[in-house]
Amino acid sequence: MIRSIDDTPWRAVGRHRFDSAAELDATLTTTLGSEGGTVPRLRGVDPEEAERLLSSAREADVELEVHFCIEDRLVKIDTEGVVAVRDDR
Repeated sequence: MIRSIDDTPWRAVGRHRFDSAAELDATLTTTLGSEGGTVPRLRGVDPEEAERLLSSAREADVELEVHFCIEDRLVKIDTEGVVAVRDDR
């Protein structure tokens, strides 16, 4: 059976607190590192820009998700701060 990536469920692995001093890149590195045992490289990803976009959406009471591909894993974070991965296993 062939399964589309759209059929694969998201699995929450952490949470970013927009009201804390922690930057989104630190949240992603910590969360994804604890998931896979190694510190992920965030090459080609601009967490600072994503955090500004998500923060603006939160202030406007707009639901938004930002998706990244980090080391061959699809990762998303939403305006609630939920960090989730899509498992293709």
